[in-house]
Amino acid sequence: MAATLLNHPGQDNAAGDVLANLKVIYSGLIAMQFQAGLKFGPTITQRGFPRGAKQLEVKFHDEETAVNHTPGDDIFIDGAYAGNPQKGSKVINLNSKILKAGLLDEWEGYQEDFDSQKAHAMAIRQALQKADDQNCFRAIIAAAVRNGGAAEYTNEPDLGATGTTTLAINGAFTAAKADILRDGLYAMWSAMDQADVPEEGRVFAIHPLFYPLLFMSTDKAFINRDFGNNNGSNSSMETFLAAGFRVVKSSNVVTANLAAAASKQAELDRNFANTVGACYHRDAAIRCIARDVRFEAAYDMRLQANAYVASMMAAYGSFRRECAIWVKGS
Repeated sequence: MAATLLNHPGQDNAAGDVLANLKVIYSGLIAMQFQAGLKFGPTITQRGFPRGAKQLEVKFHDEETAVNHTPGDDIFIDGAYAGNPQKGSKVINLNSKILKAGLLDEWEGYQEDFDSQKAHAMAIRQALQKADDQNCFRAIIAAAVRNGGAAEYTNEPDLGATGTTTLAINGAFTAAKADILRDGLYAMWSAMDQADVPEEGRVFAIHPLFYPLLFMSTDKAFINRDFGNNNGSNSSMETFLAAGFRVVKSSNVVTANLAAAASKQAELDRNFANTVGACYHRDAAIRCIARDVRFEAAYDMRLQANAYVASMMAAYGSFRRECAIWVKGS
């Protein structure tokens, strides 16, 4: 026997009407899109713009060298002893805002609808934070790309060809590909050691697509079972360190082609296709905040609606190129 549909006043089963005249009651639940959250901003160098400033200068100083002196040599004539320190600078420009704008025709009703207002405000903040975090990652990659290129100052150290490392790990997960990633991380750690990059503050940012490979190497290298499993486990899919790098998993690892993104900060715009992540130290990139999130709203009679704009002002740039390696897959 077929189940009987709920009867209600005005119901017309022949017309397929099973909800007529039923009142819709809000459940108190609003489903919002999941977000990765801020991952990269807290792991790079932070500075603030002084009030009214549009540019921020970062100064570099070359490594000084000392030599053994031969008695009798004039240290101010012989070039082996005396030399001027090499200095340079990089200017971070505040060129654009990150913003989200929209229109609301019934502002009063919106203000009274606390649930929708709260959810909307959270969604706007998440949108700004996502763009901010992705810009931080793009600045890290900008530092890696500068390896082997023009120096910001005389004798600026770099990682040469290691600045961009391509690993054959695309496609289905296998233990062999996990071993390639493992060996690549060891090599990148060594490259940073050779450039005297401090060990504290090193991070391996990885896109979630490739994260399972950290658990699949033949020797389970990044699951430390010899010391009470304190570096994570397969069952919980957690690993905190990989080859000395602190692991940061985030979908904010940019993988799109942004070569023509026109972000007003040209070094952030490039093709990020096949990006796995990045190995970097906090000094690889710099994030300069001029103003945190601000919300503005006003009625526009031309549009017959309330226009609102949520915005933040920040600038991003590569900092020390020897502190970043772009990890790509093939």
